[in-house]
Amino acid sequence: MTSAAALKDLAREMVTTLCNKRDYDSPFIQQHVSPSFCATHLNKPSTANRAEFITMLSTAMTKMPTFHVDIKDVVAEVDEESGKGKAWVFSRMSGFPDGKVQESVDMLEWQGDVAVRGKDIQMVVEKE
Repeated sequence: MTSAAALKDLAREMVTTLCNKRDYDSPFIQQHVSPSFCATHLNKPSTANRAEFITMLSTAMTKMPTFHVDIKDVVAEVDEESGKGKAWVFSRMSGFPDGKVQESVDMLEWQGDVAVRGKDIQMVVEKE
C-alpha cells in the first residue's frame, strides 16, 4: 500500500515532470498516471484519458515557454482499507503570456501509486 508520505512525493514529481520538465513520455508518467486518467481544468470539459490530458497540457505549454510551477505544499491522505488516496498540491504559477501570476490547488485522486483523476482551481494573485 502507498503511504500518505509516498503520495506527497508522487504528486510533487507528477506536477514537476509535466509542468516544469515537460517530459510527457517519461517512464514516471507512464508508470504513475493511469491510461484512463481524466482531468478537469477550471470550467472546461474533462479529458477522457491520459493521452487527451497530455495533448491538452502540451498544447498549452507550447504557448507558454516560460511557464513554471513553484510547489508550495502538498497534503495527502490514504484510506488504508481501499488503498485509495488523495493529494492536494498547492502551487504558484508564473510565465503566463499576459504576465499574471496564479495560485493553484491541484486535487489528485490515486489508486495505490497510480493517479486516476485530477481537478484544479486557480486564481490570479498578481501581475509580474
